[in-house]
Amino acid sequence: MGPDDSLNNIVRVGTVHAVDFSKTKARVWYDDLRIMSGWLGVLQLNGAAVKVAGDGGHTHDHTVSNEDGHKHDVADGWMENHWHDGTKLADWMPSVNSRVLVLYLPVPNGDGFILGGIS
Repeated sequence: MGPDDSLNNIVRVGTVHAVDFSKTKARVWYDDLRIMSGWLGVLQLNGAAVKVAGDGGHTHDHTVSNEDGHKHDVADGWMENHWHDGTKLADWMPSVNSRVLVLYLPVPNGDGFILGGIS
């Protein structure tokens, strides 16, 4: 085992074989090794600050209560180039047959995590 072999076992590129949306996990096929991974967690961006910019503008509608307690919808109109701090993003899951970057913990039989997709 040479010095580069340990990195080959920690960082890997593979192809998604199956996904479990309810658990945000996927299995990855490593063509060079001809093996399938176990179920790997997919990295999520919870509580992120999301910026809406350029052609990603959108309208803001929200509900407010007036003085007598009645609720009604208010439209703020079109907004561009602004942040949504602490936003819970929808879970990202790779598609079957997409290529992904996987990171394994550097311990024997360490868990692995899908960091993201590769174009």
